[in-house]
Amino acid sequence: MKAGSRNRRTRGFTLIEVLMALFLIALVIGVASKVAGNSVRNMTLIRETTFARWVALNQLELYRIARQTGEAAGTRGEEEMGNMQWRWVIEPDDTTAEILKGLKVSVYRADDDFNSDPVVTVKGFEAGE
Repeated sequence: MKAGSRNRRTRGFTLIEVLMALFLIALVIGVASKVAGNSVRNMTLIRETTFARWVALNQLELYRIARQTGEAAGTRGEEEMGNMQWRWVIEPDDTTAEILKGLKVSVYRADDDFNSDPVVTVKGFEAGE
């Protein structure tokens, strides 16, 4: 069989096959970029939530220490954590036990007001009076 007598169809890809391959490549690249973008957003959210939780736990412990030593305990303020400014507020929280006093620490981004939703809210307890 001579090389020239082969069917022309077996020489390469058709236009439809090339277009389908390009479509699939574009689809895979689009999905991969969306997944990567979501990962970055989730990482930022986890980072902010972690720092805000640390601020809340720090302030809860400082409040408890101030109350035990008889010092005036602050109920709102600002703190820097993770190169970010945070605002926090400590409020009493109702409990069903008379011997426990509930505390709620809400942490906000410094540029948010106290009417917005907090980044985190941590609840704690101390001995009632």
